[in-house]
Parts: sequence; C-alpha cells; structure tokens
Amino acid sequence: MSIDLLKMKMVFTSEDMNRIVENEDGFVVDLHGKHRHEAKVFINNIILLTNHPFNMVLIHGYNNGTVLKQMIYEETINPRIVSKRGSAYNMGQTLLRVA
Repeated sequence: MSIDLLKMKMVFTSEDMNRIVENEDGFVVDLHGKHRHEAKVFINNIILLTNHPFNMVLIHGYNNGTVLKQMIYEETINPRIVSKRGSAYNMGQTLLRVA
C-alpha cells in the first residue's frame, strides 16, 4: 500500500476506500451512487491528499444519468486538474490529469 493510500485510509471511510484502486499511473475511483456534491468533495479530497502529479480515472456511469459527468466537465473541482478527457471505449469514464 502506497503512502498516498495510507493517508487516504486515515481520512476516508472503509466504504470510500473500497471505491479507490491504485494503479501504476494513479487511481481509479468509482463514483457510482454518490450525489453531485459528495462526488466533488471526494475527488477534491483525493487530490489534496496526493502531493505529486498523477492520473485519475473516474467511473461515473452513463446509462442512469449524466449528472456526475456534467459536474466533472462543467465545474471547477480543484485547480491542480490540468486536463479532462473521456474514455475512447467507455462513455461512463473520464480521465483526469492532476499536476
């Protein structure tokens, strides 16, 4: 377990920790079932707890509404986010690059 995940474990509930998977580039975060504001705070807190550049794949879903996807693209979540792009193969995912 990385230092980043250890810091997150001190802040997030076990339910939220189950939503975060670390990979070689950063994190994959499942936002299914979260409300717009909850998801925004969750994403921002992950960024605040990680002090280096990384990628974050957000799984927000597509079939049951696009509220989370709209929030990701339309709202400022954190000024460290330098790019946002949709997945070429899955419309329910967005890749963030965090500086």
